[in-house]
Amino acid sequence: KAKNIIATCQLLLERHAGTQALVIRRVKVYDDDRVSWIVDYIPVGVLPFSDIRQEFAGSVLDVLLAHTELEVEFSDCQITALGLPSDVAGKLKVKKGVPAIYLDELTRSRTGEVLNWSQAWLLPDYFNFSVRRRRPFSK
Repeated sequence: KAKNIIATCQLLLERHAGTQALVIRRVKVYDDDRVSWIVDYIPVGVLPFSDIRQEFAGSVLDVLLAHTELEVEFSDCQITALGLPSDVAGKLKVKKGVPAIYLDELTRSRTGEVLNWSQAWLLPDYFNFSVRRRRPFSK
């Protein structure tokens, strides 16, 4: 569903107000359990919205990576533990406040253009993340 970008999207996607963005919302299911709620915002001009709709099979990132001309380079992702807000809890059929892992991610091209903003609320019984910390490279 294409929508006009509102203030938060405008800032995160680094686009002007009124710019169109394709919004893809879905529940991920594992063994008949609802395990995550994911929302992606892809601004107009990244790829034709019709191509994204046709190629989408559950992962916006997979669609973007398949288009080497986009030169997808990296994603910056903030990971936060939180209690689910009531609207997301309802989509996952759990109680408000149930602990979840929240991912807030911006995917960028080699030139730094924002290609996608993704929000994901994940139930921790189904997901495990590891973080490797490294010393800075010396010169």
